[in-house]
Amino acid sequence: MKRVLLSAAALLIGAIGFAQTNDSSVSSTGNNNGATVSQTGSINNSTIRQVGDFNVSNVTSVGRNNNSTTGQVDQRNTSTVNQVGSNQTSRVNQGQISSNGNISRLGRDNTSTVSQVGERNTSVVFQRDSNVLIGEFNDSGVSQDGVRNVSDVSQQGDRNFSRLGQNGDDNNSDLDQTGSDNRGVVRIFGSENTTKIDQLGDRNNSVIESTGGDLNNILVDQDGDDNSALVDVKGGSNDVDVIQLGNGNNAGDDFLPGDGANIIGSDNIIMIEQIGDDNDGFARITGDDNETYTYQTGNGNTSFSDQVGDLNESTVTQTGDSNTANIDQGVMGTTSLDSLSNLLQLGNMNRATVLQTGTTQISAITQTGNGNMANVSQSN
Repeated sequence: MKRVLLSAAALLIGAIGFAQTNDSSVSSTGNNNGATVSQTGSINNSTIRQVGDFNVSNVTSVGRNNNSTTGQVDQRNTSTVNQVGSNQTSRVNQGQISSNGNISRLGRDNTSTVSQVGERNTSVVFQRDSNVLIGEFNDSGVSQDGVRNVSDVSQQGDRNFSRLGQNGDDNNSDLDQTGSDNRGVVRIFGSENTTKIDQLGDRNNSVIESTGGDLNNILVDQDGDDNSALVDVKGGSNDVDVIQLGNGNNAGDDFLPGDGANIIGSDNIIMIEQIGDDNDGFARITGDDNETYTYQTGNGNTSFSDQVGDLNESTVTQTGDSNTANIDQGVMGTTSLDSLSNLLQLGNMNRATVLQTGTTQISAITQTGNGNMANVSQSN
């Protein structure tokens, strides 16, 4: 009996020795800063560092092995992090403190909210100045529900707005905004999707929504001012690229049929590239295995591409000013299958319209000069 009691005591001592605890570090320098940390579970780690006045940080971790790092510099920054699950990683920087302890970037009146539910999700949010002025009134909200999702948000400047999402597994989203008054919204509810928004300039707007599908790749790159891009994808394995260099370019500002880069189907490709000012490029696909490409260089050009059916391909290239192109491969109620259309306009104020319905239609239009007009209608 004595030997048994000694063994039980040894087991109890070992259990205490290997107890797994939560760690929290809070450092506030300045006036009227507030920090709240709530950790329930085991091996959760939280670090909060605040330098300045009236900064508020809240961290809640429920689960195991979650890690959170929050840094806020200057005034009236607010950060809220909620992590439920295990092996989550969150980093929020509003302003920046360099490795030697000096303040290198400033943030003021910024707000960040991060919520992760699941396992092994990673979120990074940077909101700060652009090396010229204090970064103010930036707002970012990240919510990841699932496993192994990765999101990276960087906002430099003033009054930038960002919302993410991601509800499935293994999604990867990257949102970078440099300038002022930019807006970026990403919503993804499937798995293994990749999205990237890169906006440089002022008053740029981008909305990406990929609902329910998997393996979509979406890129929006806008460099300039007052550009707008919208992507709405319902399906899987689609590729959408929107590149706009200049000012006042538009690739869709709402979800109306025919506006934006809009896909309902799978294995489709949309490419819209606009270089110049005040260009409009719209593409809409309903079906599978379609491809549509739009390239516009100049000012005030407009292109509409609409595909209803499968295996269609269209290319619009416009170089010059005030050109207009409209390609319809299939219309609602009448589809197109395996049709091809190429449209090239070099010059100014040229107009071209293509309508293809039925099977295996082929059209090629080339217009060089100014004020030309072409209309093609094919069916069987």
